[in-house]
Amino acid sequence: MYLSATTDAIQAVQGAAATTTNCTYNVAYQDWTSSGLDFTTITGDSGSLNGTTDATIVPAPSGSNKRQVTEINIYNADTVPQIITVLRDISATNRILCKTQLAAGATLFWSKETGWTVLSSSSTPSYIVTEFTANGTWTKPNNIKWAEVVCVGAGGGGGGGMRGAAATNRFGGGGGGGGAIVHRLLNAIELASTVTVTIGTAGTGGAGQTVDSTNGNNGVAGGDTSFGSQVIAKGGSAGGGGTSLTGAAGAGGLSSTSTPVNGPYALAGGAGGTGQTTVTAPGATGLSGIAACPAGGGGMGINSSNTSGSGSCPGGGVYNNGSLVAGPASGVSATSNAAVTLFQSLSISSTNGLGTGGAGGIPTSTVAATNGGSYGAGGGGGYGQLNGTISGKGGDGAGGLCLVLEIY
Repeated sequence: MYLSATTDAIQAVQGAAATTTNCTYNVAYQDWTSSGLDFTTITGDSGSLNGTTDATIVPAPSGSNKRQVTEINIYNADTVPQIITVLRDISATNRILCKTQLAAGATLFWSKETGWTVLSSSSTPSYIVTEFTANGTWTKPNNIKWAEVVCVGAGGGGGGGMRGAAATNRFGGGGGGGGAIVHRLLNAIELASTVTVTIGTAGTGGAGQTVDSTNGNNGVAGGDTSFGSQVIAKGGSAGGGGTSLTGAAGAGGLSSTSTPVNGPYALAGGAGGTGQTTVTAPGATGLSGIAACPAGGGGMGINSSNTSGSGSCPGGGVYNNGSLVAGPASGVSATSNAAVTLFQSLSISSTNGLGTGGAGGIPTSTVAATNGGSYGAGGGGGYGQLNGTISGKGGDGAGGLCLVLEIY
């Protein structure tokens, strides 16, 4: 590695402030002068990084000299893992040379003979979880070996309730379906230098009905989440608006049209609860071995005997590492990031995960349907109502999510 100008230096930075102690570094380099390379003079510098502020660890050469870097050692002296990024700063423009997670006590080592290596007393490979909750671009690190990508489709919106005459059935809207979840393990050679990440847009709930004797409004389907063309998770379908017969449940995002298709790499989202009059219809539970993301509960309505539904239309719960996080009762907000162990390892989790499904609406006390919890969950169905009064709006689904486990 050569530094060829007075504006060419090597820097390093931590991903987070130190819990106890900043990482330390030791470097060695020698200069080419107008007389050639002086093999008898090897300069060694050492010091500490500056937390989340770039620290220069190999300074630029002076004058017309060229600087040959021979070794770089960065030691994690902190008590917690740290993400270390090594940068080449050329005229104030940074280019990433290496980015990796160092366990406490581990060392990042570079030499011209070995390249980048993580030295640790543990045999566990180094990894970083990169999370996308909005559209973006993933950039391939130079020294990555594998990437496990998890895409979560967005949840569908719940349907709005019907507005109808007395002595008729006025069904609530169907709950929105949960998004599909798709995993794919990609070797470094399968990964492009940059990959476009598209996050599925949350499906909106059907609006409350303002016209007498009219079916409820359908919700909007959740959008697909994709990591380029290599991983695609389909969004959940929307819940149907309430009618005099039913409120159609939103289907979960399909695994059969995701990429890769079907199990074990793709799991379809949960189906929403059907819109009802006086019967409870909860949404499907997520990560249950049957469904991926949880769905919204169906809304209640009023039957032809003019009896209004009461009780609760819970949204779907979700399992997190084998423990159930129950879906919310009607009128209660869904839980966001309820399931954060989405990788095929119980020890690796992320900041963001699946939420619980939204609950359906209840007409007796005009309890509104609730939105699906972030991420991937369906919204609850809105309640049915009597002519002259606006029916319940369906709850919105939750947006999609993409997680990239970078293995070094």
